[in-house]
Amino acid sequence: MPGQNPYAATPSAANQLIPKLLEYRQVSPYVIYQQQGFTMSKLMNILATPTNERAGNRVIEQYTIGNTLPTATIASRVAVGGLLTIGWSNPQYDGFIVNETMKSATDKVGKVVSHTAGSVTIQPLDGAFDANDFAVGAVVNTLGNMSGPGSYGPESKYYMPDERFNYVGTTRANVTLTRDDLSARTWVEVDGQPYWNYAQMDIAIRDFNRINDMRIWNGERINAGGEGYMTGGLKWQMKNQGATLDPRTGQLTENGIGDLFEKMLNNGNSTATEFVGVVGSSWLKQFQRNVARDYIVTAGTTNTVGGKEVVGLNAMVYACQGIEFKLIAMPSWNNRAAYGTPSLEVPGTTIEANNAWFIDPTDVMTSQGKKPFLQKFYYSPNMDMGVVEIDGMIDQNGTWVKKAANSRDAFSIELIEDCAILLADPTKQVFSFISE
Repeated sequence: MPGQNPYAATPSAANQLIPKLLEYRQVSPYVIYQQQGFTMSKLMNILATPTNERAGNRVIEQYTIGNTLPTATIASRVAVGGLLTIGWSNPQYDGFIVNETMKSATDKVGKVVSHTAGSVTIQPLDGAFDANDFAVGAVVNTLGNMSGPGSYGPESKYYMPDERFNYVGTTRANVTLTRDDLSARTWVEVDGQPYWNYAQMDIAIRDFNRINDMRIWNGERINAGGEGYMTGGLKWQMKNQGATLDPRTGQLTENGIGDLFEKMLNNGNSTATEFVGVVGSSWLKQFQRNVARDYIVTAGTTNTVGGKEVVGLNAMVYACQGIEFKLIAMPSWNNRAAYGTPSLEVPGTTIEANNAWFIDPTDVMTSQGKKPFLQKFYYSPNMDMGVVEIDGMIDQNGTWVKKAANSRDAFSIELIEDCAILLADPTKQVFSFISE
């Protein structure tokens, strides 16, 4: 009813003595932030000090030289007149040269007499070939050149690197507050001021950093022309640029983790004696319950990883075949607001919580010497986030300005960041994930 006291209640001794309208309101003068912290960017700075390079273009091209010794898989074989013509599974492969030798799984050695894209013809050097020599499906490796007395030099080989690329993406955010926003007093205080709107900037920066943190891991490589660019995140780089992948279904098993360790140890591009595993809580739970049991030692929340002290990250140590693995739980992968896609294979968890990223933290050898395994490229005047105040008729203190950028009775803060976090060599990484 109009004019009715919203605090009125059935008469009692208490509300007759103290009318509800006059009761004291105990309003807490602060707001509790329940958002989960962003840890991926923090982790990157713990594991390595990324190179900071200014990009001269939105497209970052990177070049790699892999295994330069010839190796190929046999797709066909035809024996004619004591010679054997071998067809490769890659019809464009032409890595073996004349006089180069190769050895079969049956220990028979052949010498190349001619080659073309997709095939070679070889002659036997230690007895005639039989049907089991150089069988279809076998992998052939070189034993190097073999030449007789007075021979001419062998063919020259020309080495070319492989290219991969990514984009420097842009992230932006905006906070606009009017004069009325700045003048409305609240019970809640921000930095000692009774104006909740003072918190808008702080919350906006938190969200901005959280989104950038998500993109470091989960971004997709996108060139949308006038709509902008997105950097392919660390997960995208591993899945698309040559990392050792371990897709799985269902729960972790002892055999499955053994296969994963074998993949890590057999990753010929890695020289690490210590791997760092960044793992989701569901992966870690299954690992400890189904595999490790009494063999995991929890180091606690103050640890040394990659030569740096790690505070606040729960790290565990495990050893297998002479290689040490330090596991770091990644709590942000449980954040359903950020990584909320539920797992169908492991109900009650997110897909990301079932990840395990095993990092070779050693430096990468390049034509310019050693580089950290992480690289940061920025497209701005400097590598810092851009924070720009745009005053209308007032500034961020609510004060009139003499020169305004526009006529609005408000001011704005613009946030912008142009950067890309890239793996210097994705092939040295191992990624275990749920395949759904």
